[in-house]
Amino acid sequence: MKKSLIAAAILLFILVVAYTAAWHGWARGVAQAIDNFRSDMALQDTVIDGTFSKPSGFPGPITVSFSGTVASDGRSLTIPALTVRGFFLPGTNLRIDMPQGLQLQLPDRDLYTTSIDAAVIDVTVPNPLPADFRAPDLNNWRERGGKLDIHELSLRKDGLNVAGHGTLTLDQRLQPVLEMPSQVTGHMNFVADLQKRGLIDTRNAIIAAGALSLMSKPDENNMPTLTGTIAVKQSTLYVGLFRIVDVPPLFWPE
Repeated sequence: MKKSLIAAAILLFILVVAYTAAWHGWARGVAQAIDNFRSDMALQDTVIDGTFSKPSGFPGPITVSFSGTVASDGRSLTIPALTVRGFFLPGTNLRIDMPQGLQLQLPDRDLYTTSIDAAVIDVTVPNPLPADFRAPDLNNWRERGGKLDIHELSLRKDGLNVAGHGTLTLDQRLQPVLEMPSQVTGHMNFVADLQKRGLIDTRNAIIAAGALSLMSKPDENNMPTLTGTIAVKQSTLYVGLFRIVDVPPLFWPE
């Protein structure tokens, strides 16, 4: 009995040491991958002006935080606070939390349509991963059936709240294609705000508001709730069959 306990203790010790070494080794690999990504983006004239934290979280999932701006060719993406948790391995989950949202600034776009107040995303790391986030590698990944499975996507903008899950792929122009069964609240006020800002005309606002009203049902708090598929295709956001607003294009380095 005593020998069995000693053997079990030794085995447990070996497993703990092996896991500790593997965790810290993978954490160093994640840190190196971030440095390589930053250097590669600089070679493509994309400047990452911000701070990445050192990987932490032992003995649980690796945690990395970022705060800053990514800028290229007159365009910039500002993320006040981003935290990613997971093991960064193909087939495992990553949880991305942006409690202060993000802002995408484009020369010809209203900041209102390119900003989000808060976001949470839970995804499975694709298997295989793209070799890199450059246009040729992403196109090769797309042609091999690459996709991103989204288990949870929660977005908030003013009173608009979106919660759903689905699949994200890329089209031939390397623009996002999203199919996401969702629940949406606050959509009526959001459409009214888009009209007020002149981002959609009165006719389309009336059509969209009428259609969304017919499609909505009250939830347990008697709040109008829209249940249906949110889709992004051909750089346009749709709710069901209804076109809502254009989606700013993504530009990938060559």
